[in-house]
Amino acid sequence: GMLRLDELPVSSEDDVLTILLSLDRSTEALEQLLQHVRWQFLSPKVLLDSCRLHNASPFRKCKATSIALSWLLGQGDKPNNICERRRKTYDATVQDNRPMKQESMVTWLLDEPAVLAPEKSASASTV
Repeated sequence: GMLRLDELPVSSEDDVLTILLSLDRSTEALEQLLQHVRWQFLSPKVLLDSCRLHNASPFRKCKATSIALSWLLGQGDKPNNICERRRKTYDATVQDNRPMKQESMVTWLLDEPAVLAPEKSASASTV
């Protein structure tokens, strides 16, 4: 479908992933949609944050996710059917992030988790 289009009206692949994860889909349905994500154009922070979102368990269970992460880290085969072209509508700032830089991983691992930060500070103030 439309997810295959180079002309998909998105400014980044991050937008594509965000939209897909906002849909209330089973793991099987999400698996099918993820076949059309251009993983190498996702920003590392958005991809890694998506793995940690409380509602992302179907995303974490998808085989496509683990295959893509391994490939991006230079540890696995290229995902089947991946399109290596940039979409024509991307902002100029969108980069090819394969292989994912270790520096990106380290920065993400050491950053305060955006999703957990408000809860953490709220509980700390009640102690």
